[in-house]
Amino acid sequence: MVFRRSICLVLAYLTLASPSYATGAYREEWVEVTRPVIFCGGHIAPGMQPKEVTALLLRWLEFGTIDKQIAGACGLLPVGQRYIIVHEPKFDANRFVLMWEPVCQHGCSLSMAPVASPPRKLVGPYLKPIKPPKGWY
Repeated sequence: MVFRRSICLVLAYLTLASPSYATGAYREEWVEVTRPVIFCGGHIAPGMQPKEVTALLLRWLEFGTIDKQIAGACGLLPVGQRYIIVHEPKFDANRFVLMWEPVCQHGCSLSMAPVASPPRKLVGPYLKPIKPPKGWY
């Protein structure tokens, strides 16, 4: 019961925090990783904000070198991992894909961590659409 209530609170927050939801521009899509591709953020970089993870990814893509900060906050997407993409006009899908990773260990409150990965047109298909996992609405 607590888990469902947490999920409802997270979804309500995402809904209310998005001004584009009221205009119909907001759309979410659950995806599963089908092959490893570089990313920044998620559970390996707790506390980072979307702007920070996207800036790291774009720096990695632009310069192609791995510095200490990129090594600590970036890696390869694990095959089979599931993410949620929130499609909003303010995120430039031509430069990166911004996803959210559900992060919760046993006994914690559900939270989401931002994950930035390259656009599919740059690296080819690596995400397949899926239905929301059990317990998500």
